[in-house]
Amino acid sequence: MSRAFVREDDARPDEPELPVDEREAPVTPLGHARLTERLAELARQPTEGRATRQLARRLERLRIVAGPPPDRERVAFGARVTVEGEGGGRSTFRIVGPDETAWHEGGVSVAAPLARALLGARVGDIVRVERPRGAHEVVLCAVVYADP
Repeated sequence: MSRAFVREDDARPDEPELPVDEREAPVTPLGHARLTERLAELARQPTEGRATRQLARRLERLRIVAGPPPDRERVAFGARVTVEGEGGGRSTFRIVGPDETAWHEGGVSVAAPLARALLGARVGDIVRVERPRGAHEVVLCAVVYADP
């Protein structure tokens, strides 16, 4: 086939397809909307290509988690939590999907050790967090479910 009949962004030998995470992952409604907007932006570019295809494939694997869980006293996906570390410092962050952490200031991926350790905890619980640098404990001070 002549190169005249192949779109430039298809089959570039110098730009191999990168693997896309094929696992299903949770995403907040806001995160899904922002990823969808990004896909539309990429599609409008004259040189759309690999990034557009990868994001489109990834969006197919996302599961929108809307609204709080039935037990709002426990930490779950989408919660904004406040924890106090061993040194007394407090941190507040929202547990979000791995594909949307860049858009949430203070967002922590649900796959991160801290978020995984907190899932299911209640206010007042002391939670042990396993990290590569060693384990530490945090106290769960607040759990809030609200719109982003």
